Amino acid sequence: GTLVRLETSEVDAALEGLEATMPSRRHLVFEALAAHVAGAAGSPHLWGEAVDVAACLLHIATTVQRRLVLDRLLTLLRSIESNRALLTGEQLPRALLGLGTALRASGASETCSGQQADELLRTLLDGHCDEVPEFSRLAVAEKEDEEVEAAAINCLRSLRPRHIPSVSDWYTTGAKEQMRDSGKFYHEVKLGEDFEDFFDPQLGWLTNHFE
Repeated sequence: GTLVRLETSEVDAALEGLEATMPSRRHLVFEALAAHVAGAAGSPHLWGEAVDVAACLLHIATTVQRRLVLDRLLTLLRSIESNRALLTGEQLPRALLGLGTALRASGASETCSGQQADELLRTLLDGHCDEVPEFSRLAVAEKEDEEVEAAAINCLRSLRPRHIPSVSDWYTTGAKEQMRDSGKFYHEVKLGEDFEDFFDPQLGWLTNHFE
C-alpha cells in the first residue's frame, strides 16, 4: 500500500488528549536483560550466565513480562540444543537445573511456551545426571511423586451410585483402602480442566458410615 503523509495539524489532532508515558527504568532494565538472554544464543561462553538471568527474571516477572522472557529463553535453549556437543562440564547443566526450578516455581511451566522450555530442558539435561547430582535426586523424586499420584488414582472407588452414572447423577468416589482411625491427615487434589468451567466438585472427609 501507499503511505499517506499527514499534515502536522492532523498529527496534533490525533494525539490530542493522549498522555505521554515513558517506560520506567525497571521496565527498561528488564527488557534489556531479556534481550541479553536471546542475544547470548550465539555465544556459548555466555550460555550459563544467560540461563541464570532468565531464571531470575522469571521469579520477578509479571504475566506480560513472563511471556517476553519465555520467548527469549526459547531462542537460547534451541541454540543450545543445536550445539549440544558444547554442553560439557557442570556449570551449564546446573544452571539449566535451576532454570527448571524457576519455571515451576513461577508457574511459567503451565503455559504453552513454558512447557516447550521444560521439554527442551529435559532433553538438554538427559545424559548429564552424573555431572549434576541434584538432577539425579530430582528425577528420583519426580518418579516417586508420579508413583504416589498413580496409586492415589488407582485406589479411588465408586461409593455412590454403584452403577455407571449418568451426566445428571451426583457421583461420589473415595479411597476406602486409605481409611484411618488415628493420626494426622491431609490430602492434595489435582482437578483437570473439565472441572474449571462445567462442574462444581465438593471435596472432604467421609466416615465408614457413608452410604
